Amino acid sequence: MFVCAIAASMVAALLPAKGIARLDIVSVLAGRSGDRAVHRGLPVAGAVVMALSGIAIFWSVTAGADGGQARSEYVVAGGAVVLVLGALMVIPALLALVGRLGTRLALPLRLATRDTARQRGRSTPAVAAIMATVAALTALSIGAASDTRQRQLEYHAEFAMGHGRVTLMTGQDDKSVRAAFRTYAPDLALSPVSIVADSGSVPGSDPAPGSNLDVVGAQRPGCSDAEVFGAFGDGSKPIVERCVRLGAGSPYQQAQIQVTSLEALTATTPMSDAERQILRDGGVLIVDPSLSHGGYVEFVTGRIKVGTADAPPAMPVVTSHQKVPASVIDRQAWQFADQQVGAWVLPQTATKLGWPVTPSYLEVTSPTGMIPAEAETALNEHLDTENTMYVERGFQNDAWLILLILFSVAGLLVLIASLISTALSMAESQNDMATLAAVGATRHTRRGIAAGQALVVAAFGCLLGVAVGMVPGIAITWPLTTQGFDPVTMAQISRTPIIVIPWVHLVAVCVGVPLLAAGLAWVAVRRHPQMTRRLA
Repeated sequence: MFVCAIAASMVAALLPAKGIARLDIVSVLAGRSGDRAVHRGLPVAGAVVMALSGIAIFWSVTAGADGGQARSEYVVAGGAVVLVLGALMVIPALLALVGRLGTRLALPLRLATRDTARQRGRSTPAVAAIMATVAALTALSIGAASDTRQRQLEYHAEFAMGHGRVTLMTGQDDKSVRAAFRTYAPDLALSPVSIVADSGSVPGSDPAPGSNLDVVGAQRPGCSDAEVFGAFGDGSKPIVERCVRLGAGSPYQQAQIQVTSLEALTATTPMSDAERQILRDGGVLIVDPSLSHGGYVEFVTGRIKVGTADAPPAMPVVTSHQKVPASVIDRQAWQFADQQVGAWVLPQTATKLGWPVTPSYLEVTSPTGMIPAEAETALNEHLDTENTMYVERGFQNDAWLILLILFSVAGLLVLIASLISTALSMAESQNDMATLAAVGATRHTRRGIAAGQALVVAAFGCLLGVAVGMVPGIAITWPLTTQGFDPVTMAQISRTPIIVIPWVHLVAVCVGVPLLAAGLAWVAVRRHPQMTRRLA
């Protein structure tokens, strides 16, 4: 769109230059510098170009974008440039139409619209520059607003609002982290959270070759020990997915066994009394109901020797079977539960069962329910880079500052273009202003004419820019928002495009800025026009 704005500006500067070259010098010196009638074929050609470019843009993003998202975006950008060029060809005819429609307006606006239509060589570049700016702003703002809405819909809170987490590296001692909290945030409470070491993928885990590794896996009814440990070995045998679901090196979601205190779990999760009692009695809470049989889950523990370059890894040697009381949780109620976790046990239960445990992170809570932003900043400044604390504060719109800058710059450009056009118009119409003053026109009338000039140019350019920018702006939502993922299951999904048009912001530019330009033009009119004596 920036390329589109640059191209439009160059064309906007070229058109009046060619128009000036065709002016009748004698008529200009005599004060009769009105433009010629608009060629009938020019607006028709412009309308055809706009229609074809609009069709090409939407076709590329709906039916013809088999080249992928990047190709669709390039086609939209190229089509937007052609669309603006077509609009430039239509502007002179639209200005002439505005002049004819303005005959029913009040005197200041009637004179302003007629002068704008009469001096199309001066008005067209200003309107074109405003149109190109607002068209680029409209397209970018629609794309940004739609993308922000998609990210908001796909946002999934990792844990309870106002709570925090400090990630721990594998095997890392948390003493330095606790020391930083005692110094800079003594009111915040820390609760260690671990996972059974082999359950799923452990970030940063890299056991030494040749060492022994204890493994744990839940045994679904009907699955053999070998099928439970199917994720291990040399990979010569296929993995039975239904049997490798919890622990035992499972690479799937909801496969980790989390080890946490009852206090840390209840601080973020709406647990029932029965679920609390199961944990206190040495039981486990699970997500997958197919793992439970008669109120118990059977876990298989084993020991495997990590493979080396000379000896590939072998299947684990089963060391024991353990039946643990289990209760199936309501996954919808546990909305803040980690998507990677499929079971929860207390630390004393993991110790009693002899399961290998690896620290994962520290749960951070505040007695007030919300961790202060000042404490978060202070801690992150003094914690190691691998121990950064993250606080859940809900969805954050990171694009608001960029959009604010874009709208501010666009509003400033619209204001400058409309005021320059008004200044040129008032300079050219000094004789007319003097004549109006001579026949009794008040300063109020002359100020109204100046304000009308600024209002007509700015409002017309803004409305045309919004209309032109809507086409690429809506089209770009296809490659931006039709592909996403389910925030709960994390599965890739396809959806209809999310189209969000920031009407409030566009109205602020297209209504507020023209009114501001009109107000400034009103104030800038001289108290008394410069009177000249007509020579006989």
